[in-house]
Amino acid sequence: MAGKKLIRKEVQPIIAAEREAGKTDQEIYYQLREEYFDRMALAQLITGTPTAADKLKYKVHNNLLVFILSLSLLFTLLYVFSLWTDGTLPLWGVFIALGFGAFIKGYFIYGIARYEAPVYRLCGLLSIVGFTQTMRIEKSTTDIVFDIAATALVCGLSFYLYNYLFPRYSASGPKKDTAGEYVMPR
Repeated sequence: MAGKKLIRKEVQPIIAAEREAGKTDQEIYYQLREEYFDRMALAQLITGTPTAADKLKYKVHNNLLVFILSLSLLFTLLYVFSLWTDGTLPLWGVFIALGFGAFIKGYFIYGIARYEAPVYRLCGLLSIVGFTQTMRIEKSTTDIVFDIAATALVCGLSFYLYNYLFPRYSASGPKKDTAGEYVMPR
C-alpha cells in the first residue's frame, strides 16, 4: 500500500480524464489505490465526482441553486446590517448572526459551485432546519409565503441535484467485496 495523501484538487482531474478515456470507476479505483493510502476517501471521491456529461446536463440547475443561495446571503447581510443600524441588534449579535447565517450560506455556495457531493444534502437539510427556526418569528403572510417558496426551491434543487449528480455516492463509502476492496457501483 502506497503512502501518498489524497488531495482532492489533484485527483479529481485525473478521475475526469480517465472517465473521458473510457475507463470505468472500478478501473480508476484500482489504478489510483496503488498511489494513495486512504482507500475509503478515494472511493468516496470517485463516486462523489460527477461526470462531465452530468455537469453539463445539470449546469443550469446548479447555477440556479448557487444564485438563490447568493441572493439569500445578500438578504441575510442586508437584514443583519439594518438591525444593527436601527440599534435593535448589538455589535456582538451582528458577529453571531453573520457567523452562523452568512458563513454557512457562503460555505454552501462555495461547495455547490465546486460540485462537492456532501454539501448538497447538508444544504437541503439545514434549509429545512432554518425554515423551522424562522417560522417561530412573527411574520406577515407575504413573508411566510416567500420563506416557504424559497425553502422549497432550495431543498428541492439540493436533493434533486444530489440524487442525479451523485447517484452512487454514500457518506459511508461504497460496498466492499469479500476481499475487503471497494466495489464501485456502475
